[in-house]
Amino acid sequence: MTNSNVKAPLILFVDDEEHTVKYFQRAVGAFAQVVTAGSVVEGKRLLDEHAATLAVLISDQRMPNGYGNELLHYARDRYPNMVRILTTAYSELEQTIEAVNQGQIDRYMQKPWDITVLRLELKLALELASLRKGHTSLLQEKLEVLQKQITSNRIGALQSICIGQAGDNYLWAIDAYLQAALLVDVKSPSVNWSKIDYFEMVGAEAIRNGQFSLLLKAKINQINAQEWQIAQLDELVITLLGDMIQIEGNGMMRFLQERFLADFLENPAQLPVGDAHIAWLALLLWLESKGYQMKIERQASGLYCQSRLVDGEAPEMRLANWIEQF
Repeated sequence: MTNSNVKAPLILFVDDEEHTVKYFQRAVGAFAQVVTAGSVVEGKRLLDEHAATLAVLISDQRMPNGYGNELLHYARDRYPNMVRILTTAYSELEQTIEAVNQGQIDRYMQKPWDITVLRLELKLALELASLRKGHTSLLQEKLEVLQKQITSNRIGALQSICIGQAGDNYLWAIDAYLQAALLVDVKSPSVNWSKIDYFEMVGAEAIRNGQFSLLLKAKINQINAQEWQIAQLDELVITLLGDMIQIEGNGMMRFLQERFLADFLENPAQLPVGDAHIAWLALLLWLESKGYQMKIERQASGLYCQSRLVDGEAPEMRLANWIEQF
């Protein structure tokens, strides 16, 4: 059973002296729920247990079996939004300077405390923690938008690449290509924004798109140079995709591997587009040049494709509709 009247703790105070803990609780408990620990080990346990609500960690430096800056370092690595305060009754200037320089602490308070100053410091710390949490939330939302925007830009780039390779004969190919990508559940590309900024990402995407276009052109030229005919489609498919696909008969083909269909839209910009993926798009464009399209469908036994004569007008690009689906 849980008591709904019990408030979740906002402050973790770690000190091995009982009278100091009681003094702290009386001084601070009136405006913030406090949880306490008497050692570094217990402090780590309570940090992890109450991480969802804790906003401030204040720790004594000298304790049995550990030092406060060790606990503060642990908190910095796992809970960077938490405000970390080191306190001690000893003149340990060297350790304090080291903790500040390493970013382990936000504030240093020397004992004995002035109760008014202590309360003020902790109220300011709670406000700072709230601002950090809000900033992190906004930043996360922004990064999620940027990552989705990368996928949108890649779909737009795909259209440009196909126009450059096939002129007006690309709409059936893109329709099949994007349908297959949806059916393998393409994810937004993973980006480590701590190591790359937006403008570096734009540059990396441009280089990757250019390389993709050049390799696609080479693959299409290779197919055309060998003068493949539509009657040889099964042989061509095996030549291009090898063990990625299996011929089932009656024009049906089953993908034995599927993730390669997501290469261009899903993988980070630092990873080149795979040869099988390039061959797949080249095959779709070649089919359209011969008056055929590829139909994609998910069945209980796997993902299938089948070539058919183009029937009717080519589909609209529907760029906005496709982008909304990814």
